[in-house]
Amino acid sequence: MKNINKGQSPTSHKATTGQSLIEVVAAIGIVALVVTGMVALMTTALGTKTKGFDRKKAVEMSEIVVEQIIGVRNTSPDLFWDRNSSYWTGILNKNLTLSAYPGYNYNVAFNLVSGCTGCDEMVLNIGWSSSPDKAVFTRLFTKY
Repeated sequence: MKNINKGQSPTSHKATTGQSLIEVVAAIGIVALVVTGMVALMTTALGTKTKGFDRKKAVEMSEIVVEQIIGVRNTSPDLFWDRNSSYWTGILNKNLTLSAYPGYNYNVAFNLVSGCTGCDEMVLNIGWSSSPDKAVFTRLFTKY
């Protein structure tokens, strides 16, 4: 003996309890869209994290280089202000590296500041091999 609910035929009961192929395909499509969006978001986040790390290392390197140059200015002012000295010919406008920062290089240049006698602006460019980006730092030095 079959148990049939009142007002429903056996075929209508099956139609309401199962899923059609269209519903399954739609559900898979929605899941695929969500997963694709999550993967794209994670990739962007990792790229941003890497870029931030590179910039942080560039800032750390700039602090070391600037402190070295300030040390020369404080201990040997004559050497510092003579741009033709052996100290400057070894570092000005050359790509240099620090062993603690593999993959990073720096370049030091000076610009004369117009209207200021004894003033030089140091420009420090730091680049890294993992990206075409670079960080530029400037510092003003005054003789008097």
